Amino acid sequence: MRPERARQPARHTAAHNPLEMKTALYELLGLDDHEVIGVSERSGHVQISAHIGIWVGMLFALFNLASPEFRALGWTELAGVIFLLIPAYALSRHPTL
Repeated sequence: MRPERARQPARHTAAHNPLEMKTALYELLGLDDHEVIGVSERSGHVQISAHIGIWVGMLFALFNLASPEFRALGWTELAGVIFLLIPAYALSRHPTL
């Protein structure tokens, strides 16, 4: 039977070096230069996200419009779908614009 060693807290060197903290933050937020995707791939991601958002947003908007307590929320969600998601989907189909 071996004796248990006391656990020591992990040492984070990034906390001591501002440059490493900046690099870690950029990687966390996806702002790293060497991982930038192309326009066509990004356009595909926007199309998929907007398409899903249109259907889910419409479903939630219609559900909220059907209940009298949440009618204002339903109109707001419907406006978001019409003025944000549908144009995003339409513009993502033509990435050269």
